[in-house]
Amino acid sequence: MKTSSLAALTTFLLFALITTNPSVVDALVLDTEGNPVEWHRNYYVLPFVWGPLGGGLTLGSHNNSICPLYVTQEPSDLSNGLTVAFSPRISRLPFVTSSAELSIKTTGSVTTCQVEACP
Repeated sequence: MKTSSLAALTTFLLFALITTNPSVVDALVLDTEGNPVEWHRNYYVLPFVWGPLGGGLTLGSHNNSICPLYVTQEPSDLSNGLTVAFSPRISRLPFVTSSAELSIKTTGSVTTCQVEACP
């Protein structure tokens, strides 16, 4: 009787710990070489499968408009696009995790749009 009660209590406490503390089951985000992705380092965001579907992320227009620019994919798989860096909102870990709240910033040079004043 005591063994089943102890097992039930242990199971309940383990479940409570996992559901209230997501960092227990949080996974590291890995780069293409299997290394943990680090905060504030430059990375290319590339397709999982290389081929004619395109390359990395860049900025481009939408529906033939000049501005604003949107995040798009390079049409050629030979282009890596712009680099990005991840910044934590709140993190004590040196690496990006799968549930981390973060900001993503392009680190390459970007052409800006100039919006003309309306008459």
